[in-house]
Parts: sequence; C-alpha cells; structure tokens
Amino acid sequence: MEILTAAKRFPRALAAGLSSVFGGVRRAARPSDVTMQRCQSCGNMRMTKLVSFYRNTGMLFRRQTTSLVGYLCKSCIHRRFWEFEFKNLIFGPWGTISVIVTPIYFVQNIFSYVVALYKLRGALE
Repeated sequence: MEILTAAKRFPRALAAGLSSVFGGVRRAARPSDVTMQRCQSCGNMRMTKLVSFYRNTGMLFRRQTTSLVGYLCKSCIHRRFWEFEFKNLIFGPWGTISVIVTPIYFVQNIFSYVVALYKLRGALE
C-alpha cells in the first residue's frame, strides 16, 4: 500500500523539484545589470553580478543540495564556479536521484557562469 502511495506522489514531487532547479536558470537569465557594490563572497567593492550555483551531494538513499545565490565579483565567480563544479563531479552522482539531478545542476551552473562572465566582460578582476 505504501508503494502505491509513493508512486502516486512521485510525479508531483518530481515537478516540484524540477521547478526549483530551473528557478536558478530564470534568476541567472534575468536582465539584472552589473552593479558596483560589495562582493558577498570576498567583501571587496567591485562590479558584481547576481549568480546562483548549485551543488549536489549524493548518498545511496539520500541527497543534499547546497546553493549559493548572491552578488559576486568576477574573480569570486570563477573561484566559486570551479569549486561547485568539482564537487558536483566528485560527490554528485552517488545516489539514485542524484544521477539525474547532478547533470542538471552541472548544466545550470555552466549557464549561470557564462551569463555572468558575459555581463562582466568589461569589469576588472
């Protein structure tokens, strides 16, 4: 009986999970301008852009998602992007759901990174 209940709830849970995942893509593509303010990672006053990076830690029957959403400078965007992508590759695909979610996060992080670098192309490091 519990398996049938779980099977009925799966499509709604999957839809809710995917909507939260692709919410970061919508945030990255939003036409927010580059602003001069303090970087929320290093604290220096620089040109910043709103970015969102996601990391998945897969376990056999669980998973943990870590996210970073904030206004970052160009050098912090580089550093955080590579940190999140490396940890996605190493710790990401070790669970049943994580095999599906990790590549989505991977592509989403690349999209956020490219958009941020395009917007900050004239900013100093």
